[in-house]
Amino acid sequence: MQPVVLISNGCERHVIADIEYFRQLEAAAGRGFEASMGIEAIAASEMSHADRQALAESRPTVSEIAADRWG
Repeated sequence: MQPVVLISNGCERHVIADIEYFRQLEAAAGRGFEASMGIEAIAASEMSHADRQALAESRPTVSEIAADRWG
């Protein structure tokens, strides 16, 4: 599965990627990839209110998905 780039107001905002794709990037970049990029994996139950809100606001609407364009 190839990564999906979410665009908002014409700007790339988020990337959704399969874990295997992420692991390949990690292997290509060498160990410490997550730390060097400031990435921290957490359970959804541990997300802050602000993180939950940002994620919810970045979700495309049904019509945006149907049009294959959102933002």
